[in-house]
Amino acid sequence: MSTGGPDRARVLGEGHYRRGHTVAELLLAEIHIRNGEPRGLTPAHQAIEKVSTLQSIAARREWLMPLATTLETRPGTDTQELARTARQITTTQA
Repeated sequence: MSTGGPDRARVLGEGHYRRGHTVAELLLAEIHIRNGEPRGLTPAHQAIEKVSTLQSIAARREWLMPLATTLETRPGTDTQELARTARQITTTQA
């Protein structure tokens, strides 16, 4: 039985790396927003864009809801707009 060889392992490894990197970006963005850092919207926007490319609605929901909730607690129209975008992505097909 073939396991797909080294190329398959490399691709799977890249997938795990990408997933870990995306989760790290989401957590970092959430921390920036919670702390009220003015530049926190940029990493939040980047993380939301990255998650929006995922095929799994369940994964998008699981990963984006904490950030969306944190964004909703902060004042400002840009912050509220990002929260709306994040919530939309959790329910929309990629």
